[in-house]
Amino acid sequence: MSKKNLVLVIGRSGSGKDTLVRHAKSELGNTYKIVSVPSYTDRPMRPTETDGVEHTFLTSEQFDDLLKRETVFAYTKIGDTGYRYCSTVEMLERLDGDTIFYVIDPNGYEYCSSFKDRFNMKVVYVKTSDEIRRERANLRNGDTTTWDKRSADEDSQFTCFEERKQWDALVCNDGELPVAEHEFVCAVNKLLQGV
Repeated sequence: MSKKNLVLVIGRSGSGKDTLVRHAKSELGNTYKIVSVPSYTDRPMRPTETDGVEHTFLTSEQFDDLLKRETVFAYTKIGDTGYRYCSTVEMLERLDGDTIFYVIDPNGYEYCSSFKDRFNMKVVYVKTSDEIRRERANLRNGDTTTWDKRSADEDSQFTCFEERKQWDALVCNDGELPVAEHEFVCAVNKLLQGV
């Protein structure tokens, strides 16, 4: 049985990761059977979310039980809220697709890098300026208070990740969205073809 393709998409808050992944799934869906990882989380579901699509929402107790039962593939805890996110090896193996997109942060990447022998794992880093990310947060939330806290909290892990350059492809999302979408699709396609 061949290994599943696993595309880890990493970028700071507001870098446009989810938007780029949605576009790539649409563009590459005829070539690959693409799915996304609906990470487990113990944070409350937002009004715009659907359980099992963006995330699988669990209580704190259910989350703790999951960590005891299954092999953790990736795990992270958000500093300002304490909410946890994870996926498990069993979850990834159950997903019905040959290519899996997983939006993750550098802390989560540290967990999953030990499973490289089980998946054809590639990392795409989405880089966006602080100014543009802040503007996007303001448009999305009506203010930047939450973004400011989240951005400060994630700064050390992303700075370390950027210094190590642990990615297979780098996509800049500072300009027009169609340009970034095109660059992202091309990068992913090349990685999946082994170019």
